[in-house]
Amino acid sequence: MEFSPEEKRTGKLSEQRLAALVKEFRAKGYLVIENHFSKEKIEELNTSFERDYSHHFDDKQHKDARMFSHRRPCITIDVKEEFNAPEIYCDPLILQVMGHLLEPDFVICNLTCVLSLPGSKQMKVHRDGTIFNGSPVKAMLPSFAIGMLIPLIPFNKTNGTTRFWPGSHLGNSTIKETAQSPDFIEADIDQGSCILMDYRLCHSGNANNSDSVRPLLYCNYSNAWYIDVGNFREQAHFYLNDEEFMKIPEEHRKLFVRRNVNFTSTFKLLNDQENYFSK
Repeated sequence: MEFSPEEKRTGKLSEQRLAALVKEFRAKGYLVIENHFSKEKIEELNTSFERDYSHHFDDKQHKDARMFSHRRPCITIDVKEEFNAPEIYCDPLILQVMGHLLEPDFVICNLTCVLSLPGSKQMKVHRDGTIFNGSPVKAMLPSFAIGMLIPLIPFNKTNGTTRFWPGSHLGNSTIKETAQSPDFIEADIDQGSCILMDYRLCHSGNANNSDSVRPLLYCNYSNAWYIDVGNFREQAHFYLNDEEFMKIPEEHRKLFVRRNVNFTSTFKLLNDQENYFSK
């Protein structure tokens, strides 16, 4: 789908349009929004990413990243300079949709870039997060966290798209059953487009068979009570110093309250304790 020029100009969706998008998202677990952001701005972010994070192109472990899978680090973004971009993270149309899918006090729970290096293999099918595992109410729950996925370069069948299983966020099938299903979609995505994805949706990053890195920017929103601990044991959710924080428009600063949250020392203490008592 694509927002109309009038919707972009006013930064507002009609009640009817909003209701239709919310209904579609709740049924499928994702929305592909084409040609939404400025291609010039996305190219600027990509140039900045290559400048500041090229040390991750060596396929080694770094303290600001977690290795998700084969040649695929998840890098915590430092929200500064070009990446301090309220026009991306606080886009009024995106926030309006989020406000009807999440609770009113939702926040940005993390900002990362998943980098697929040349030769990276296809990821295992997975969900980014779930709650109430093992409970029969799990499938009836509304969204608690939603990712906005922004390709920093055009994604295609050579450098790898993302594979989605529509409706899999409802939990009617296991990940193993879903992975065997042919009912998936994987579309080419151009610069300026983005994907909104329920945290529970089964998906998989396809292999990067090109000679270039493939960066996918994640801006994840969640209800204020949800903290993604599973994916952030080794790194902060995002970095944002006081000076850069004050550059964000005042009405949007509450979205960034998770800045610099890091559980690394706590988990290290727990692991050290477990290892001590297991001796």
